[in-house]
Amino acid sequence: MTPYGTEFLEHVNRALEELENGKQVMSQMKRPDLGTINLVYATSMGLNYIPGLISSFYADGANQNIKINFEQRHTRAIADLLDKGIIDLGFGSHVDDKTVSCYAVYAENMVMAVPRNHPLAGRKRISLEDVAAEKLITFDHNCNIRKAIDEIYEHAGIRPDIAYEVSNEIMVTGIVATGIGVGIVPLIKGMDYRNVKTLEIEGCSSLRPMYMMREKDGLLMPAAERFRDFVIEMAEKGNPFLA
Repeated sequence: MTPYGTEFLEHVNRALEELENGKQVMSQMKRPDLGTINLVYATSMGLNYIPGLISSFYADGANQNIKINFEQRHTRAIADLLDKGIIDLGFGSHVDDKTVSCYAVYAENMVMAVPRNHPLAGRKRISLEDVAAEKLITFDHNCNIRKAIDEIYEHAGIRPDIAYEVSNEIMVTGIVATGIGVGIVPLIKGMDYRNVKTLEIEGCSSLRPMYMMREKDGLLMPAAERFRDFVIEMAEKGNPFLA
């Protein structure tokens, strides 16, 4: 072999080695018990639902070699990540996006949070009319839940006096606890409501469905398909890990 051939052979061998490595990676990606799943969830689902879901998934020894990457974002940002193919699955409230397919996994009950020393704190339920004159602490427009809250007030024919707009449930209840106003929040299992009193809201639909989302026409790798099927199975059983 000439010196030129000897030099070229080293590059050929490295190229063949990379091709073989690529073939092995592709073979592993086709297996439902291997691979990586990228998912993003809305804030309220991260306190109890997502941890319980993932823990239950890994309880099956056949899933131990599947890696799950997850982070928290607003629902609208989740839809955008799905549209771009950056993530496999998203979890949040409903989005009006024709490219996103939604599957309901459970529903959150919306309640009115009032300061613990509020005159109505001793009641179990109130109407919006009872607190119509109160300052409202609510979510900003980047949060999908804001639309649901606006619809609740619109349906009751009340224009709320909004004092603060914040980005999550913890901030809403934290400000309510100071006595500045009241706020509608989802009743989330595992969240600390010690500084406020949560009351049922009469005369309106206060259930907010939460969804698993995926790109409607996108393809899921086998590991992501296995996780999606597990989520559906758990939802059909009533998500026993939340009991």
